[in-house]
Amino acid sequence: MRNKNRKKDVLAIDFGSHSLKLVICQKNNQKIKVYQMFSVDFKTDFYENGYIKAFDEMKALITETLKKHKIKLKNVVVSMESTEIIKREITIPHVAPEDQMDLINYEVNQYLPIDLESYILQYKILREFEEDDRAFLEVKLGAMPKEMAKAHYDLLSQCGLSPQVLDIHSHTIEAFVKWNFEGLNILEQKTIAYIDFGYSMICVNLIERGSFVFNRIIEINGPELMQMVSEKLDISRGEVEERLERMNILELQEERKMLLNKISPEDGYSPRELIVEQFGAYLDEWSDELSKVFKYYTSRSADNVIDEIYIYGGNSILEGLSDYMQQKFESEVKILRPLNKIEFTPKITDYRFQKYIHAFGCYLSL
Repeated sequence: MRNKNRKKDVLAIDFGSHSLKLVICQKNNQKIKVYQMFSVDFKTDFYENGYIKAFDEMKALITETLKKHKIKLKNVVVSMESTEIIKREITIPHVAPEDQMDLINYEVNQYLPIDLESYILQYKILREFEEDDRAFLEVKLGAMPKEMAKAHYDLLSQCGLSPQVLDIHSHTIEAFVKWNFEGLNILEQKTIAYIDFGYSMICVNLIERGSFVFNRIIEINGPELMQMVSEKLDISRGEVEERLERMNILELQEERKMLLNKISPEDGYSPRELIVEQFGAYLDEWSDELSKVFKYYTSRSADNVIDEIYIYGGNSILEGLSDYMQQKFESEVKILRPLNKIEFTPKITDYRFQKYIHAFGCYLSL
């Protein structure tokens, strides 16, 4: 007899700004066994903001990766993110489920400046409520350009795979945290910000007492900054990243304060000083943007507070980042990790789980 709590094996792929994150795992009851988990870097001009810019090159990369890692699975689920995906929270009159999509289409036509024929709409009911003796539904809406969705489908199909799901990060992080914290009071009692530190964008998702509140994307100039520092120091971008990873973020900011007091910085910085100055300014820039997002939420109601912050994503592993954020935002900041629910097989060599959360979330949302 088949165990109904056992999910079949599928390949989960998360498309990032400069890498693919691939996971093969199986869920049995509340445990996940991970068979493969690795990432593959690609040139930043291959994939940009959800659009595949170098189709043939990406096809060759995926095909070679499947061959190299001896991946025979055909069913694949995909997660990705883009500022071109329209996300809104809208309110509609309470209607029967079979009438909801028609009403949502009408609302979108009325209030969003898009051609519905060019988008794929998906929605989720957040809550039901009454106001002035009338029943309403609060709906989370996502609208993805059909061109974007079709490109991912065609790419994976031409790699010999069978695409099952294309999901967005605001959905996959919600699926992961609800599984990860199931049975605990943390979700039901607190408002938590989950922040994905990616290569070219920072994604903020707020979950208030177990319910999704909103998602915001902050575009950052990570690729351009890496390229600029790489050219000025005449070293590879990989070496720039390695040097940055060896630095403590809090110490970096202290060094930058000292640099700003230099009389003539235009005389030139040493390689370390250049990294400290550029990335210190970069940190201040995105922390200011995060502050605006948090203030938007807390200003909506006197009861709105952010109790905790969890960080994840490729750049969340930077040493001292959580301490730096805790000083900036005066909230408890933790790195998002699985709570003893995941078993890694001996084949796994990259244990930086924070990079792979969206791939796991996509699998869990099946």
